[in-house]
Amino acid sequence: MGQIQEKLLDALKDGEWTTIADLKRRIGEEKRSNASISSALRKLRDEAHGGHEIESKGSGNRFIYRLVTAEPQCLNGPFLDGNTLLDIMEARGFGFTAMARFLEEKGIVNPATRRPFTRSGVKASVKRTERWKARREAHEKQRQEIGAKLKQLSKRAKRARARAKK
Repeated sequence: MGQIQEKLLDALKDGEWTTIADLKRRIGEEKRSNASISSALRKLRDEAHGGHEIESKGSGNRFIYRLVTAEPQCLNGPFLDGNTLLDIMEARGFGFTAMARFLEEKGIVNPATRRPFTRSGVKASVKRTERWKARREAHEKQRQEIGAKLKQLSKRAKRARARAKK
């Protein structure tokens, strides 16, 4: 989504009917043509730019617009946090990529970008949670313990080979 669409979306979030001239003032783009603002509004309706429902009414070249659905539909409030993402991933056995696809199918957006989640967006959101940090610390501790055991086994094997050579 382009910068102009983001500005328009913010200006339309109140759900009130507004004209293109008023939108241009709200977003600080008075020099833009009415056609470019109208084009940006059409893009907001497109699925690739959020699939927002923008109503228009009027005739000739005098139209008014309003945003019907202010936020894309989400599972848990307006956005999902990292803990909720982690819960879904664990319950469904998803990795980061599968989770991103699942969220995109459901129309759930990344709170940081207000766009569909990517693999890296899911990973970043999950990694910010305390549960993820605790899991990583436990995993690292387990990895170090396994490394120490392997060293002991390696030393024992060396000693056994040395004894066998004698």
